[in-house]
Amino acid sequence: MDPKNRESFRNVFDANPDPIVISRVADGKIVLVNREFERASGYAKDEALGRTSTELMLWPDPKERERCAEVLKTHGELRNLNMTLRMKDDSRRPYLLSAAAVWFQNEACNMTVARDVTELRKIEAALIAARNAAEAASQAKSEFLSSMSHEIRTPMNAILGMAELLGETPLDEPQQKYVALMRNNGNALLALINDILDLARVERGLLHLEQTGMDLGQVIGGVLDTLEVRASEKQLVLIPQTADGLLPYRLGDPLRLRQILVNLVGNAIKFTERGSVTVRVQAAPEAGEVVQFSVVDTGIGIPADKIAAIFASFTQADSSTARRYGGSGLGLAIVVRLVELMGGRIWVESQLGVGSTFHFTARLAVEAAPVVEATPPKPLPQPLAAAAVTGNDRARPLAILIVDDSIDNRFLLKAFFKSLPCALDEAQNGLQAVEMVTTRRYDLVLMDMRMPVMDGYTATRQIREHERQQGARPVPIIALTASALQEEVRECLAAGCNFHVSKPIRKATLFEAVARATAPSATPAFDALPGEHS
Repeated sequence: MDPKNRESFRNVFDANPDPIVISRVADGKIVLVNREFERASGYAKDEALGRTSTELMLWPDPKERERCAEVLKTHGELRNLNMTLRMKDDSRRPYLLSAAAVWFQNEACNMTVARDVTELRKIEAALIAARNAAEAASQAKSEFLSSMSHEIRTPMNAILGMAELLGETPLDEPQQKYVALMRNNGNALLALINDILDLARVERGLLHLEQTGMDLGQVIGGVLDTLEVRASEKQLVLIPQTADGLLPYRLGDPLRLRQILVNLVGNAIKFTERGSVTVRVQAAPEAGEVVQFSVVDTGIGIPADKIAAIFASFTQADSSTARRYGGSGLGLAIVVRLVELMGGRIWVESQLGVGSTFHFTARLAVEAAPVVEATPPKPLPQPLAAAAVTGNDRARPLAILIVDDSIDNRFLLKAFFKSLPCALDEAQNGLQAVEMVTTRRYDLVLMDMRMPVMDGYTATRQIREHERQQGARPVPIIALTASALQEEVRECLAAGCNFHVSKPIRKATLFEAVARATAPSATPAFDALPGEHS
């Protein structure tokens, strides 16, 4: 090599910020190192030349040296292999090694470049720790929300249940208004609890969308029918608009799509004093399976600097908005997450005093139009009063065991069955329930799932095991929970329950479950009753 070229090579070689070693392929002897190698390893050039990396003990783990040699032999090069190298002072550091075959001083050699990633590993560790802390905080928040919603639903069960029973008694006009007020506000609180449950479920990754056929026109029409009374109270016009040529039959989750639209249209009605609310549906500019929905109102509008904030949890555009119009600020946060689960996005255009338009897209595959066949209507469940058990040629009342640690909930359930042919027993916990079911025969067990001493899950499993050992016919068990999360519903199934009814318990829903469970043709199959929050 020309002396000038040799000097230029040496200058570039020494200026490299990463340690570099050139060694012979034949015997592994080091023939050249740069200054960064000397600084990083602690070995002077004279100590390194003529020796191998193994002799210098650069490899605390010989297997790593063998792995590098094997990769280099097989592929002719190394690319960013994670390795730990030992320094002269016996310290160890993480490096990324890269190597390639070169021709140096008329000999076949390998040139190895080592990049110190100590600081990078520290940053990665800090990021991982921060991510874990954030996930733990999110998990703790979600568990707290879920727990609080559970605790609130339990007393709400007694409040709404008693209001329902009170509404069935003779009342004068003022009393009817009091009961209606109690029930309306209780249902509003229940809607808030359901929003909290949805938020907790989405943030924990537990909310999954169904994929069923639906008619977009029917979904929108159903939403507007539901909200018609609220709109008419303010003399607002609700207008559905479907673009020409849009294929209405789609594959998606109609329940969650309806939830999005109810939230957006409900907000539009809330913040509009006069005019109209229009729901438009059309093919999105992205085309394909993407559908665009728009909810247009003539309401108060949103300040430009507040638009981004309204999609955050527990946030509204203005603190005075909550005082005047009410609401928790949870609805739009849930809508955003549902839209994202549908593979879409949401955005808003607004002008103060003129109105707002909320747009969102959803990926909904085109579905073939359903074939309508004339089928006889399905018979409704047999009324409970006619579901008495027949034995010895005469009817006897249903023997029902009510299992709940709350005296208020037991009182409410007994009040529900008061006028019906039932013989009711009570148990305060799962242990009492097991003792009672294994010593006498019941036609039905209403089992609360969260109780002290022994919970409903354990009690149900022990009852099923006793039945298996005795060869007895399984007693129908209806799970009563203050949670509507699907994972808890599945846990009830796994324990051996047949039906699930979530609190607050509606009398009609409970009676439907009882009628199904005690019907002569009933089989021990699990079901979650329709109309529950899920």
